[in-house]
Amino acid sequence: MSKRKNFLEKTKKILAGRAGYQCSHPSCNIITIGAGEEAHTTSSIGEAAHIYSASLDGPRGQGGLSDDELRTLDNGLWACKNHARLIDTNDGDGFSAEQLKSWKFLHEEKIKTHQGRIQRKSFWLSSLIINQSKVFKNEQTIYFGKVTFVYGGENTSGKSTILNFINSLTSYEALKSRVDNNQSFNYELEFCNPDTNIFSVNSNRGVISSTLNDNIVNFNPIPMAIYRFDLEFRINLYSSELDDQDALTNYLKIDKIKLAGLLNNVGRSKYSQVSKAYIDFQEPSEDDGEFKAGYYLNVILKGCDFALNLASLSSGEKSMVLLELIIELVQTYAKYTQSLLLVNLQSTSFHDSTLSNYLKYFMSGEVDFQTVITSVTKTNCPEVKLTNCYSLVGKVQEVVISPVEH
Repeated sequence: MSKRKNFLEKTKKILAGRAGYQCSHPSCNIITIGAGEEAHTTSSIGEAAHIYSASLDGPRGQGGLSDDELRTLDNGLWACKNHARLIDTNDGDGFSAEQLKSWKFLHEEKIKTHQGRIQRKSFWLSSLIINQSKVFKNEQTIYFGKVTFVYGGENTSGKSTILNFINSLTSYEALKSRVDNNQSFNYELEFCNPDTNIFSVNSNRGVISSTLNDNIVNFNPIPMAIYRFDLEFRINLYSSELDDQDALTNYLKIDKIKLAGLLNNVGRSKYSQVSKAYIDFQEPSEDDGEFKAGYYLNVILKGCDFALNLASLSSGEKSMVLLELIIELVQTYAKYTQSLLLVNLQSTSFHDSTLSNYLKYFMSGEVDFQTVITSVTKTNCPEVKLTNCYSLVGKVQEVVISPVEH
């Protein structure tokens, strides 16, 4: 029997401090430190709880983590003694690792708000409960972390469905094809802002109905911003008559001045793969064929000392540039508005090293929004261990959503 992988005292103090010495359970928030019985003492009722188990046969297993990884900040959350015991009762039944990760990040976001570091209300997409769907086996739940990674093979359905269900928090447009085909489905999205809300959507015989906290609503009335990154942009860009400037403003739904501002900010992050990006007017030369005069995007990638036109970049490089533009856009909204980024990597040429970099970016304190990523393959990036990771397995109407142990 291996020994428990207990946290170091330094790690416990950091977990407690990041939690503001409050319990991270969403319905608790009890202050875990206070005055002791003597004038010079304090009293603590808090514990550093493990997400994946400190012992080999403990609740939630060890998630494929090494001994050192089990002791890290990423595998702990701060809780009062009551909830620290509760999450480990009955082998952790009812308290998944994905759920605990979600609680931890949500609570830390609340603490940032209390400190005045975030100007908006705390927002957190907690879970998606699929009660009925033509794609999935019924009664399944996804718990969202700061980054949630969902993968399934090219022939496995469900990846786009999950993104479309989340998208319904701002628009039902992504559900249109299902509604037009008279598909029946029912699901619930739980989110905090900072109070807990349940948005339920039901489709029956081509008619959508929805409720917010059991009150009938025509749509979710709570303002939020959701942006989606996928291959659609590149297809539209090179099949249209638009120059880069018009194509980008149309896709991002912003004006030219806002686009210039976003481009000016790209490259400032240590995670950025772009040094500089700017719009420049270009006249065609005699050898340019169908190239037309217009405003085109020029990019200087990190490690290069010269600018390249967007059209001359590789597929993966184009994806990086667009993704970094969207990150800047969502981050602008996220400081003041409840925001999410949905990333569909199904047809995007990202190497593991590139994806690893962006996973670090999304998990970092530089971004104030959650990210949900879907992919046709399981990445080999070690950073995926920090995400809430799920696999999709099975055929239509029987697809199973399973948490992934790394």
